[in-house]
Amino acid sequence: MALFLAGTLWYFWVGCGHLGEGRVWLDRALELAPEPTEARAKALWVTGYLSILQGDRLHALRLLEECRRQALDTGDDRALAYAVHRQGCAALIADDLDRAVALFDEALWHYDQLGELNSNVLMGMFELGLAHTFRGDAATGAAWIGKVLDECERFGERWAYAYGLFASAYAAWAVNDLGQARVRARECVRLNHAFRDLVGLVLGVELLALLATEPEQDGTPGDLREAATLQGAAHTLWRSVGEPLFGSDSFNAAHEACARRVRAGLSKAEAAEAFRRGTTLDLDELVARALDRRSGGQAGEAQRPHGRTAVGALREPLAGQRE
Repeated sequence: MALFLAGTLWYFWVGCGHLGEGRVWLDRALELAPEPTEARAKALWVTGYLSILQGDRLHALRLLEECRRQALDTGDDRALAYAVHRQGCAALIADDLDRAVALFDEALWHYDQLGELNSNVLMGMFELGLAHTFRGDAATGAAWIGKVLDECERFGERWAYAYGLFASAYAAWAVNDLGQARVRARECVRLNHAFRDLVGLVLGVELLALLATEPEQDGTPGDLREAATLQGAAHTLWRSVGEPLFGSDSFNAAHEACARRVRAGLSKAEAAEAFRRGTTLDLDELVARALDRRSGGQAGEAQRPHGRTAVGALREPLAGQRE
């Protein structure tokens, strides 16, 4: 029963800022109930997922491989799909992008065969798009990210939508579409704050820090002090989540680009003071600062790649039906 309850609460642990608490209950339940049941299979992939988000990749890999083997032994096709999916996540944060793409493709094939479509499946599409983007295939990445946003609009899903906005903002920055990058990154932060999803929120803040170094639409130079302040705030948030940027070079690229620009444009003392100021912000203060509209973007105007207004920006966040 403990395995069933802790596994069923996967979204509360992952999407509402309770990674550490979830790990405590899941690890305890897994230790006490080693029998290969359906409840254990789900608890294994859920714990693996939490471990990945905390940057504990080796622990995650052990759990996910056990889940995969148990699923094959017992004919549990649903558990197999989730195990392979989260193995793809582990490959993504390890920067093994070719393997991540192959695993996400396999997981999505399994989901399709099962008729499975929920927030996890949509996240798999987002993660596949991000893997393609990180390995330089911008067109394929954009296609998958667009599919995620389409499906989210179709069902009114906002949690996966927020992650799709992060990926879309990153892709927009990469092609120098700074206005859209800012709008999408801000909406990513706003939605994740409503859910209290600290992982999604801090990813958006990291990207907004980099965007703060870019010139504004009116030609005003970027604000390096603001960038350093946002990085200081992100540093504090990562301490609540786990290893910063999952220990991943791919996820860390935007952070490093921002830090290089700050170092080049500010004195060491100026950068340190701005960073320190960021570490003193509480969560609500940080979000208010991140949603500042000085560059002209409205947080409620997040645009899809095709230019339509995002439904996620128009509705209050609601708890959807989830696996």
